[in-house]
Amino acid sequence: MQISINSKTHINTKEAILELNKKFAWWDDPNAQGPTETCRSYLKEMWRFGLLERVSLKKSCVIPISLGTWNGGEQPPTYRVSKLGKFILSQNKNLFPYYIAWCIIRAWKNRIYSQVDKLFKLFDFEGYIPVNDDAHVELTEKHKIYVEKHAGKAIKFGWLEPTGIIFRISKDKFHLNKKFVSLLSSINYIDLFNNTNVSIVRKDTKIKLIDKSLGITSFKKGSKYNFNLELENLSNKEISLVLTPNPFSLFFNNSRLIFPKKVKLVPNEKRKITFSLVSDAIDFSDSLMSSCVGLLEIDSNDKRDNLFLPEICLMHEDHIWELKVCDLLTQLDLQVFHLTGKSDRPDAVIDLSGLASRPVDLLGYLRDKKKEKMFMETTLGEYSGTKLISDTITENERGLTKYETHTQHVLKISSVGQLIVSDTFSSNISEKFSAIKDKADHIITLIDKENLLLLIENYKKSRNKNKIINLLKSGEIINNKLVKEIFK
Repeated sequence: MQISINSKTHINTKEAILELNKKFAWWDDPNAQGPTETCRSYLKEMWRFGLLERVSLKKSCVIPISLGTWNGGEQPPTYRVSKLGKFILSQNKNLFPYYIAWCIIRAWKNRIYSQVDKLFKLFDFEGYIPVNDDAHVELTEKHKIYVEKHAGKAIKFGWLEPTGIIFRISKDKFHLNKKFVSLLSSINYIDLFNNTNVSIVRKDTKIKLIDKSLGITSFKKGSKYNFNLELENLSNKEISLVLTPNPFSLFFNNSRLIFPKKVKLVPNEKRKITFSLVSDAIDFSDSLMSSCVGLLEIDSNDKRDNLFLPEICLMHEDHIWELKVCDLLTQLDLQVFHLTGKSDRPDAVIDLSGLASRPVDLLGYLRDKKKEKMFMETTLGEYSGTKLISDTITENERGLTKYETHTQHVLKISSVGQLIVSDTFSSNISEKFSAIKDKADHIITLIDKENLLLLIENYKKSRNKNKIINLLKSGEIINNKLVKEIFK
């Protein structure tokens, strides 16, 4: 969000929505009287964190944040990126969670984040913060420090857990990382990662991180991730190194590092050593981001340096699966737009119009009836007949199917149909497909991973995209026989 408005001198809520919708298509169009409250709250949070400044265009001055200025003032409120915001944007994105943690704690210390203060007090009262939203409402009411359900949910899962300020000790309870809070309370943001890099070069020693990324993972409990460091003795004397890892807050209580704590290098020796990161995670929220694992402290001959450990991107397994499917579909030379799979939008949108590159205005493209496209829906693992019915013809409390919700509400995407992609389908999928096929007013096509790979294999031989589009719009279960028929 910051990146999209960084080039602007100042911006208001409507302008921010228009700008961000061009790139991400997050919200309805404010020009069509679409809702703006989510974007307003995002901008206010960035102001609270100090990443944005609120400015008065009439008085040409910065409005200081306080309980008194939080509501009211010039409408619509206008913001610009602050010095702190520009600094954080200039840093490695994998350090973003920890700079944001610092911003949260500063806002709490400055008494402008009352909901966080109440959750911290709840921890002092109960010894934990509930994962369940209704439970935190009940307990905060009990202690007369009420935290509204949706606000508490956004803060816990959107800010406190992704930054490591709180961590799960069970499926039902968060613990407050008091040591981390104390550290952030006593340090300036500029000093958070002073004298730390991915390589160290001394007169007698050279140390570098070989594996800079551990990739995208769900960080399932028991999973293991190896990475390597290269150590080189540049001298004619033996060198002893003492290695002390300092995992970042997100990993400190959810993982273990296995590694040699002391290393001796003979003269002119170059050696590779392996670290293993083992997950002890119970669960994570769905709002995590790419993160650095932590720092490695290296001591030798009265010298101490810090080395960055690799980056890792934590993501729920179902989102990883969605990204894999999107990647497979791009191998058919199709433009595919992953839309995060939230309930008010499909998992992805697949272009059938021959779009050559990502559109400048994504929301405009999604609503363009002249640009033919399909929704993608998918589920990790076996896709059941019950799920097929739910995704296609089941109506919600407003009397709308999922397809109608996507086309008529929020993003209002123009689409000719749904493509259901699965790893595997249940044994009764043909029966259920026959039952729903004539009840829907749009195309519904099914394909599993095995036949999608077969489709890619055949397409690479012919590069006939028309055949691909005809198959996707066929309204059939795409199987081995159908693929071979169309490409014979």
